[in-house]
Amino acid sequence: MRHRKGGLARRTQEWGLDLSPYLSSERLILDIGCGPYSLLGLPRVIGVDPLIHGYGEIVDLRRDKDTIYVQSQGEKLPFADNYFDSIWCRNVLDHVQSPGLLIAEAFRVLRAEGYFVLVFDKESAGGVLHPHTDLTPDKVLLFLSNFRFSVLEQREVGTEYLTVVQKRLSD
Repeated sequence: MRHRKGGLARRTQEWGLDLSPYLSSERLILDIGCGPYSLLGLPRVIGVDPLIHGYGEIVDLRRDKDTIYVQSQGEKLPFADNYFDSIWCRNVLDHVQSPGLLIAEAFRVLRAEGYFVLVFDKESAGGVLHPHTDLTPDKVLLFLSNFRFSVLEQREVGTEYLTVVQKRLSD
């Protein structure tokens, strides 16, 4: 497997969507569930995935000089509160044991006025690797309802749903 950069630009072009207001080179970005490489192609990214060490056996993560890779589960992030400017999380919610806990952790490490870009499949295969097959935009908003946020974008993008929220300072 080759290391791929710039996948975000290709994906957002396919979606007809500009995510640069939320994900840009000026922001410190957390890529939750980055897989064997972060597709963001931006200079200030920390990618987390519980399988990072295994991915290191199939792809040379050192080739990506802009991303720091950390082995961690999304439900227990090893970062300080209010640390990141933006969070990218794609094709992860149906894989984790607790989507609500992942969202809580994301909000914990996201600074006030930061952006959370969440993309998830319209349909999940189910089974051991996909324990959550019932995710909908309304269900994701229910998970988010425990936190102060403003919805900036919510739409279908290809075979996925996209939700972008901004963490508010206060009510």
